Amino acid sequence: MTQQLIVISQDQLSVFFQPGAYQAQEHGELTVAGVIALLDALEVSDYFIHQDVLRSTLASLAATNPPTSPVVIAVRRDASLTLKISDDAMVVYASVEGGYGGELITERDFKLAIAEHKISHGIDSKAIDQLLLRARQLAAGETVSDVIAKGVYPVEGKDAKIIPLVKDHRARIIQPQELDNGKVDMRDLGALIVVRAQQALMQRTEPTKGVAGITVLGRAIEPKPGKDKTMVAGKGTEFSPTDPNLLISIQAGIPNVKPNSVIVDEALCLDAVDVSTGHINFDGSVVVNGDVAQGMHLSASGSITIGGVVESARIEAGGNITVANGIIGKQSEVHACRVEAKGDIACKFSQYAHLIAKANIHVALHALHCEMISGGDIVVADQSGKKGTLNGGVCRAGGKVDVTILGATAAAHTQVFSFEKLAQVKEGRQSLVDKRQASLDAIEKIMTALRQNPIDKLQSGAAQKLKQAMLEHQRQVATIDRKLLQFTDLLNGAFRKHAIFARKRVYAGVKCEIGGEALALNEEHGPSCVRYDGNKVTITPI
Repeated sequence: MTQQLIVISQDQLSVFFQPGAYQAQEHGELTVAGVIALLDALEVSDYFIHQDVLRSTLASLAATNPPTSPVVIAVRRDASLTLKISDDAMVVYASVEGGYGGELITERDFKLAIAEHKISHGIDSKAIDQLLLRARQLAAGETVSDVIAKGVYPVEGKDAKIIPLVKDHRARIIQPQELDNGKVDMRDLGALIVVRAQQALMQRTEPTKGVAGITVLGRAIEPKPGKDKTMVAGKGTEFSPTDPNLLISIQAGIPNVKPNSVIVDEALCLDAVDVSTGHINFDGSVVVNGDVAQGMHLSASGSITIGGVVESARIEAGGNITVANGIIGKQSEVHACRVEAKGDIACKFSQYAHLIAKANIHVALHALHCEMISGGDIVVADQSGKKGTLNGGVCRAGGKVDVTILGATAAAHTQVFSFEKLAQVKEGRQSLVDKRQASLDAIEKIMTALRQNPIDKLQSGAAQKLKQAMLEHQRQVATIDRKLLQFTDLLNGAFRKHAIFARKRVYAGVKCEIGGEALALNEEHGPSCVRYDGNKVTITPI
């Protein structure tokens, strides 16, 4: 019976059901399960069975004119291997599907597939062997996948580095000496930082090209080279004759470390500035190991470093001013203690003093009842961020104001202004807007002239000149539009950066102003940021 109803092809690849051999009285009602049992008896039940075809064929047996032609209801299928290469050609995924009574995948199948896909690099033989072992355990129709090849990603080149080999003289203020027991002696700031002639100051490392990568198809991937940085020889320095990437000093003096350069100023060294020395006006840098006494004047074209305190004196420097201890004035005569630098001002503390810096002002411990004006940032905090109180007086920064504690419980009147250069920034933007409008007005005049005087009636060359002038103005408008767009992005970034930060606490009685917009703080706040968004000033937790 089974030989009549079910026939296996000679090549053993297909199984046929023959409706013409079906006899209802002899075979009874056939079901899918019954036919599968017949296939099992013939040892072909592991073939892939076309279930839908089998169902429809069995259903047709009850028709008035049932089909008689043989129907393929099962086929033998070998296990299949599929390779997929990632879009970037860096990874090859292999997937094996278990067969239906057919042949297993072999190592040779992998080799042929790899050759067909032209995979030549990063082939993982161990991964292929493991996949073959797992594939042998697959049931019919199950799949197993793994990565069998990986490309090598390129390694980006390293950027050039500018490495200072000496400390900046200002670092002494915010780095008191550590004692043997781990505590810090705030009075001991270490030796003054000076360099000798021919001392190495700064080192530049060359950028590297990086390492090329390669795809699984063998295509090379060029690496991104490192960015270069230029080191510049500043005043009092030169490049080493034996190493073009080494900056050395040509004289003894005080190092002023910049991002890509070092300046070494010749130094006048004094034990103190008082009535015994008289007022000092020096072309170069000045190092005072002790104090600058009350009523004295000290000026230098370079930097000034003071190891002690400044007491109601006038200090002026063409570079930076560094005071290892404090700057102290009198409550009744704040302007009698005036410290002014064209660079930075750094000190441990200041009290009833007038500080003016073209660049930044950094006070490590506290600034009490001072008037501070900075073209850059004003920071009142030590290196740990645990100390740093700004209380009383007026603080004006071109950039940000960043302190640990702002104000005090005594509610001393404290005024803080940040982003003071916003007015200049707005003037720069308005200048661009005015230039744009002038170009638009010129374009309108040219177009009016062309409308009133047809081109064929204009004198020879006049029309061409008008057209060229209009094109030039149009180019100017396009250029200004790009600048204005960049300007807007930069301004939004500046609003976020040039804010007023109080890292631990803000006390009541502080008045903050940014961009001409004021905010009076009438209650205490925790860690906060006062920021201007272009419309109003707000305070938010940080």
